[in-house]
Amino acid sequence: MRGVLFAPSGATMVWIRNISSDGAHVTADDPLPADCDVILKRGPIFAAARVKSSDRSGTGLDFYRSLTDEELNSAHLPLPHRED
Repeated sequence: MRGVLFAPSGATMVWIRNISSDGAHVTADDPLPADCDVILKRGPIFAAARVKSSDRSGTGLDFYRSLTDEELNSAHLPLPHRED
């Protein structure tokens, strides 16, 4: 799934490889900053997170609040008029 990560360095399109109520693992074309606060956007979800790790294999995020089941389900739905 695609999403957008808002970091101090700017907005970056990311691929969400795994998402749970407490965090996510994302990948991007360029390495993302480590040890900073970010916001992950996917559809109706805006989740504030702390980058716990970032390397060539991807970026691990810890959400500041747990996502509800409803929010997680909406993250897995395709966005309107898009195939992601």
